[in-house]
Amino acid sequence: MRPVLRCFTRPRNRRPRASHAAAAAAALALLAWLALPGCGDKSLVLKVDILSYMDPGQRQFSFGPIPVQAGGIATGEQSVVPDAAVNLFGNFGDVAFVRAVSIRFAVTSEAYTGSGSDTLRMYLSDPDTDPRTTPAVVSQPITFTPAKAETLVTEIDGDARVLGLFQGKQLRVAVTSSLRGPDSGAPLSGSIRIDGLDAVVIAGRKAT
Repeated sequence: MRPVLRCFTRPRNRRPRASHAAAAAAALALLAWLALPGCGDKSLVLKVDILSYMDPGQRQFSFGPIPVQAGGIATGEQSVVPDAAVNLFGNFGDVAFVRAVSIRFAVTSEAYTGSGSDTLRMYLSDPDTDPRTTPAVVSQPITFTPAKAETLVTEIDGDARVLGLFQGKQLRVAVTSSLRGPDSGAPLSGSIRIDGLDAVVIAGRKAT
């Protein structure tokens, strides 16, 4: 099955975030689910707040001024979140299997001056692999308009490699930015904030 990618904009807002205890809570939910009689044909829905595993200082960054130049100056791919470990559900794979995974990536961009573009990329890998050596799970294009803020939300599901990663106990995540400055007008400066990065995991019980 090919991955399904959906992008849309929404009004800016804020919401509380779960702590690292979320993985432990999910594990307890799994145990309770397994203890229920007749649960073999049921599904369990778990949410992983990937953002909570990132250093708060890496969730927002400012840039610029990027000078005006014909064709725009490209920064190349720069690290935003170099590498963060995400704990999943303990021995989850011993008793259950992952049926589906969907990922939601929300960012707010704002240009203080100038225009330009960026591409934010999010990578996921197993614990033994550098995330940036794998294909990007999400590639989010951003267009900067002077003195304008915008929130973009990308959702992806149906990615078989990502589904396999969530069968394990841990994964790694990295985020990069690739800015391009203006070719006319004022130099580009602004900021980007990662508002949300979470996964919804649908699991089923393994046959015994």
